[in-house]
Amino acid sequence: MAPQTANVPTALTANAFTYTGYTFQGWNTAADGSGTAYADEAVYDFAADVTLYAQWTALPSHTVTFDANGGDGAMAPQTANVPTALTANAFTYTGYTFQGWNTAADGSGTAYADEAVYDFAADVTLTPSGPPTPTPSPTMPAPAAASAERLLRRWSTARTEPRSRPYPLAATASPAGATA
Repeated sequence: MAPQTANVPTALTANAFTYTGYTFQGWNTAADGSGTAYADEAVYDFAADVTLYAQWTALPSHTVTFDANGGDGAMAPQTANVPTALTANAFTYTGYTFQGWNTAADGSGTAYADEAVYDFAADVTLTPSGPPTPTPSPTMPAPAAASAERLLRRWSTARTEPRSRPYPLAATASPAGATA
């Protein structure tokens, strides 16, 4: 910011400084905040030259807690007060592939990709997103793995109707007078 000059009481120029992770609280005649405080755009009498120091307050920190949601492993909570990339997933779930994070254990909440940037504006618990996706293996090719969830539902449902339908027989005409 450029120095401000006046010879009559005048409003101070609005603050244009930024400090990541902090909010501007005003000005002070001492760098440590022990001098005379002035609000942003307050009127200063300009009776003497003065240097004003920006005063900053750290934004509150928030924590992301990672929940394995049935998987194995451990992850430390992550705390920050500015948008930050989430810690990479370290959980495992045998036979399944990690698909990302969600704010709801059933996958109905807000989704985040692995290592996505989270704003850290609130505390949140993240779980692996939605139902697990089977990992293809040599004994389960990719198309089968992709539909395993659907197949499991189908196989676990008892069927009450027959599996096959009877096919109608076509009526055939017999020559007049023919007997069987």
